Amino acid sequence: MEDESFKTSRKEKRLKILAADEIESIYGRPCFTNEEQTEYFALSQSELELLEGFRTIKSQVYLILQLGYFRAKHLFFIFTLDEVKSDFEYIMKQHFNSRQIGEIKVIDKQTRLKQQRFILELYGYRSCAKEERIELEQKAQQSAKVHSKPVYIFREIINYLTNNKIVIPGYSLMQDIVSLALTSEQYRLINIIYNGLKTSEIEAENIQRIMVSLAVKETTQSIIVGKLSAYVRKNKTRRALWEYDNILKSLYLLDYIDSLP
Repeated sequence: MEDESFKTSRKEKRLKILAADEIESIYGRPCFTNEEQTEYFALSQSELELLEGFRTIKSQVYLILQLGYFRAKHLFFIFTLDEVKSDFEYIMKQHFNSRQIGEIKVIDKQTRLKQQRFILELYGYRSCAKEERIELEQKAQQSAKVHSKPVYIFREIINYLTNNKIVIPGYSLMQDIVSLALTSEQYRLINIIYNGLKTSEIEAENIQRIMVSLAVKETTQSIIVGKLSAYVRKNKTRRALWEYDNILKSLYLLDYIDSLP
């Protein structure tokens, strides 16, 4: 059994991306107003047909609850009827003529997962399984090349999930994906610096001459760029300067990533 102190330590080391209220706004179960209950617990013809596949009122009530919450958040939730009493009472009144169904706290796991599969199929969504996670990691790594702030990468992959109708995975998994993307980008930048330094060292003398000429104002940046760009063939000095520029950018990004909490 995993040690509790290890679990706590691992949780504390996870990358902080969102504030508590932002996490709740994405992952929290909906709390409907009366108007929202009317909107989200209304049933279309296809949803009524799905409902007929479950015989007991208990399973039908849970299905309507899951349908409503999924339509609102595109997420699934585990709950007892005591926790969703207001929604439960609305559904019983609206769809079952306030019929009494006795003591029902939770639905069995098998039925709950079966309903979730049907809901995904009905709305054309996919769960975030192994294949989808690989897609998500690739998207995060692409985003990390553009954005160095974790929250921007997080938003990019949220948009990707929404646009591709994939259920958003748990927050801890999202933290791990963003953290992995930033780490991969850090290694990529280090590699750029290493390769750039090798190229720059070879042309160091020419680069120094250019820097001195610019410093004493014997020439201008536009003239230097114009001369280097005029070469038809690949120019080693031009390439070395470009690599030097990449090094400076990479160092800046690495400093920024290291400064993240």
